[in-house]
Formats: sequence, structure tokens, C-alpha cells
Amino acid sequence: MAGADVYVLPKSAVTEAAISAEMERGQTDQRGVFRSSTLKPGKYRVLATRRKLDRSPESIRRLWLARLKAEEAEIEPSGSTAVEIELMSLDSL
Repeated sequence: MAGADVYVLPKSAVTEAAISAEMERGQTDQRGVFRSSTLKPGKYRVLATRRKLDRSPESIRRLWLARLKAEEAEIEPSGSTAVEIELMSLDSL
């Protein structure tokens, strides 16, 4: 979906503080695609939402609670990855 906010959370982030420090945020383009050239190889949890979140304690708490429902992705050292995800509502978290 175009204009969705995408949050990429390192799977290794095991505290809310780590998520706040290490997450990457972006927005999908007109085709609904999000690309990042700054993600390092590793395992991630990826979610997309229409809700704008920042690094406030309340927003990070919502991401913390949503992380287990997020899609998992792994970036290999020599390549890239693609993940199809559904929009997630964070209002009830």
C-alpha cells in the first residue's frame, strides 16, 4: 500500500530501549515498496502501519508489543530480501 509507514526492528533487539536505538523507519513508495540501503545483514521483524510513530516511550511500547506479530525477514551478507506484509493496526496495543 502506498504511503504506509514501515518499521524494521532487529530481531536481536530484546528491550524497548534497543528497539528505539536500532530500528529503521521508512515509507512505502507509490507502488507500496519500501527499500533500504542501510540495513546490515541479520534477522529482522518488519511491520507496516498507517499510524505514524516516533521514538517516544508510548510509540516504542506499541512497537514492542507488535513485534511478535511482525513478519520475519533475514538479510544475507551477500544480498537482499523481499517480504510481503499486511498493514497492521497498532491502535489496540
